[in-house]
Amino acid sequence: NNIDNEKKILKKDNSKLLLYSPTQEAQIELDCGYTAHKDYIIKAMLKLFLLEKPYKYKCLCPVCGTYRSLARIRLDCGCVKAKFGKKVKCAFYYRRIDCGKCDRMHPLSPIDFCLINDCISPKLTFLALFDYLRGRRNSELIPLYDEMLSKQTLGIILWTLKFTNITTRLILRNKKISDKMTMSICRQLKANDTVYSLDLGDNRITDKGARAISDLLTTNKTIRSLILDNNNIDNKGFIAFSEALKINKVLALLDLSHNGKVNEGFKAILESLVINRSIEELVLGVEIFEVQGLKNFTAILEKNKALKKLALNCVNVYASAVEDRAIGKALERNKILTTLDLSCAKLSGEVVNAIAKALKTNKTLMELVLMHSQVTHESANFIGRALTINKTLIKLDVSNNTLTDAGAKAIIEVLERNRTLKKLNLSAAEARAQSIKAVARLLRVNQTLTELKLDHSEVGNEGAKLISESLKVNKSLQHLHLSFCQIGEKGVSALSNMVAYHNAALTELNLSSNLIEDSGAIHVKTALTFNKALKRLNLNSNVIGNKGAKLIAEALEQNATLKELNLKTKMISREGIEVLCNALTINLSLIHICRCRRYAVCRSRWSPYH
Repeated sequence: NNIDNEKKILKKDNSKLLLYSPTQEAQIELDCGYTAHKDYIIKAMLKLFLLEKPYKYKCLCPVCGTYRSLARIRLDCGCVKAKFGKKVKCAFYYRRIDCGKCDRMHPLSPIDFCLINDCISPKLTFLALFDYLRGRRNSELIPLYDEMLSKQTLGIILWTLKFTNITTRLILRNKKISDKMTMSICRQLKANDTVYSLDLGDNRITDKGARAISDLLTTNKTIRSLILDNNNIDNKGFIAFSEALKINKVLALLDLSHNGKVNEGFKAILESLVINRSIEELVLGVEIFEVQGLKNFTAILEKNKALKKLALNCVNVYASAVEDRAIGKALERNKILTTLDLSCAKLSGEVVNAIAKALKTNKTLMELVLMHSQVTHESANFIGRALTINKTLIKLDVSNNTLTDAGAKAIIEVLERNRTLKKLNLSAAEARAQSIKAVARLLRVNQTLTELKLDHSEVGNEGAKLISESLKVNKSLQHLHLSFCQIGEKGVSALSNMVAYHNAALTELNLSSNLIEDSGAIHVKTALTFNKALKRLNLNSNVIGNKGAKLIAEALEQNATLKELNLKTKMISREGIEVLCNALTINLSLIHICRCRRYAVCRSRWSPYH
């Protein structure tokens, strides 16, 4: 473990170093006759390429308890066996190894810690692999398949952070990490100068662990992204972070959403942002019940010159008339903020009206998210009037509100004249027949909208027909979401006809949780056979069975553009899965197909998913 030797070996080759992917069958054979596997393989392979003479490396045998030399290595391709000598070392540098059985060169798979799909070793229980890009600093260290981070796995991570400079992103979400583990990781990160992203969300970190991380931030000069959502951090931890933010000049993203009820800590974080000049994105999704006035919020908007994205979720905002005007004026004056997210915030009508009024003069805000924020049809009218003047807003999300037909129409009709808004979300906004007709008229005229979400709306078959007719003319819409819209065979027939013969712009269509049966799958087959643009199709939770699966499989054999297909349903059995898998032997474009029931659809074969 000589550090000088490590640095020399790292400088020898800046290209991608490739190793094999150990599965349950992969083993390292020791000269004592026993084999080492799992954690021992990872430790051995990590150290192997940091030493001058890897063939002299000795591994602890789990059976006899002594350190033994590496006799041979068995790769997971099934036929490679190579003696562990100088020739093997050279073979790793050339990234290929000669197999004596099949007389061909085998490329060695890259070690990849960001293995997030089910294609390679889903039963891996100790540690996923990592991308060993020594010349580029974009490697990720993500143990995936452990529900709980074991001491052995943590030891490997700490060893990697201490003795190598390959890891740039450390992602340890949902690993039940305690304060003690957090402090160990922070100790190694103090000496590390390559990790720029740290994700410890969904763990068991409390104020003690938060203080260790805040101490790290006061000295660390590389970490730019810190995610600590869904932990147990309270006021003391938030106050520690606020003090660190006054000193730190590097951190650009901070996510502290969904922690404890932290009134004082929340205020302290906002106060520190008046001084801080590095934070560009802040997420504070905390349940705060007594935020009166929002003086700190308005101070940030007026004084902070760096913050571009601000998310204040689950916040009660009941301000007085004076403070309403202050919020509006602050947004009018602000020239930096591009995204404002107030999802699940209990906003008074006056606050929404003040934000809408500010949109008339604000020239930087590009995304406004008011999902589940008690926006009424009256407030929607104010937003609609603002959109007639505003020329910068690109995304508007007013989903999960009680807009009713009146409020939804007020926004939709304005977009017939607006030429800047590209993404509109009206899901679960109580949009009924009149709103759907307004949407159909909008799609005939508007040529800038690229994404439209109408999930949980009363679209039905008639509404689907109206939208289909409009999309025959529209050439801009690329993403259409119509889940939970009570669309049956007639509706999917109209949509499929439009996709097959008349529209070449739509790339994503979401029809999940509707009433599409096997008879509707015939129309889906037509759409997939003739369409040359659709890349994502979601048919999740419909009533499609084996007959429908066969029809879709026939279409997949001819389709060459679809990349993602979601057919998750309880109606498709093993018979339908096998037909789909046979279609995948011909189809070469589809890269992701959602598993059906308890089976995973893999390329060219059926396999049970456990």
